[in-house]
Amino acid sequence: MVLIKLFKKYPAYAYLQIASIITGLSGWAGFLAMLVLLDQITSSGIELGSLWAISGLIPLIIGFFSGVWLDRINVKKLIYITEMTSVLGYIGFILITFIHPSYAWVLFLLVRLLTILSGNINSTCKRMVLPEIVSQEDLARVNSLNYSISSTIRLSGASLGGVFLAFSSLNATWILNIICFSLAGILAILAQKHFEFEKKREEKLEKKQLRKRNSPGGGLENMIAYVNEFGEITDTPPEKNIPGLE
Repeated sequence: MVLIKLFKKYPAYAYLQIASIITGLSGWAGFLAMLVLLDQITSSGIELGSLWAISGLIPLIIGFFSGVWLDRINVKKLIYITEMTSVLGYIGFILITFIHPSYAWVLFLLVRLLTILSGNINSTCKRMVLPEIVSQEDLARVNSLNYSISSTIRLSGASLGGVFLAFSSLNATWILNIICFSLAGILAILAQKHFEFEKKREEKLEKKQLRKRNSPGGGLENMIAYVNEFGEITDTPPEKNIPGLE
C-alpha cells in the first residue's frame, strides 16, 4: 500500500498524519457536542445562532494575519503547542457545564475561539513543514493522499461522532478529545525529534562528502617527494631536459 510505504520512508510524516487522523475523527464528536452545549446555555435560536457565528468569525479574521508571523517562528514546535492548546480548550468545555448559563456563554466564546484558532494554526504549520520532511519527488503524492484522508474524515467523522455522542455524554466527548489531542502532542514531539535526527545525519553526510571532495587523496603521485638542485625537499617534480635542446 502506498500510504504504508510513505509512512516507512518518512516516519516524521507518519507521526503527524496519524495525529491528524486521530484528532480529525475525535474533533467531529467535539464539534457536535459544542452544538448541544450551546443549545443548553442559550435561551433562543437567535442567541444560539449569534454566539455560534461570532465564535467562528473571530478566529477566521485572526487567521488572515497568522501567516505573517508563522514564518518567523519554529513551526515544528508550534504544532505541539497548538495540540496542547486544544487540550486546554476541551478542559474549558468541561468547566462550562458547571457554570450558570447566564455566564457560561462568555467562557464558551473564549474556549471556542481558542480551539478554532489553535486548529487553524496547527493545520497551517503541518502544511508548511511538509516540504521539509518529504522529498520533492514524493511531495505531490503525499499531498494527494492528505486530501483523500481529509475527505474521508469529513465524510465519516460526523457519523462516527454522532454515534459516540448518542451513546455517551458531553463530558465523555470532551475527555475523548483531551486524550486524542494529548496523544497528538506526543506524536508531534516524536516527529520533531526524528526530523532533527535526520537533519543532523544529512549534515554530517554532506560534510563528509565535502571533505572527501576537497582532500588531495592518497594516490602515489601525492606521496612522492623530490629533491631540487639545492638539496631541498619539494613536491614539485624537476623539469625534464629534452635531448638536443641543451
